[in-house]
Amino acid sequence: MGSAKWIAGFLGWVSWGPIGALLGFVVGSVIDSAIEISRQLPGSEAEGQQSW
Repeated sequence: MGSAKWIAGFLGWVSWGPIGALLGFVVGSVIDSAIEISRQLPGSEAEGQQSW
């Protein structure tokens, strides 16, 4: 995926310029990592399992 880091970087650029872009990119990267980790957890819906 990786789109959250680019979206956050763009929003940071619009809000605070180059420093905001860097901070937004870092925050977006953390969000992307958290999403990827949650998809790898056992029992997650991304694995095709239904939660009862």
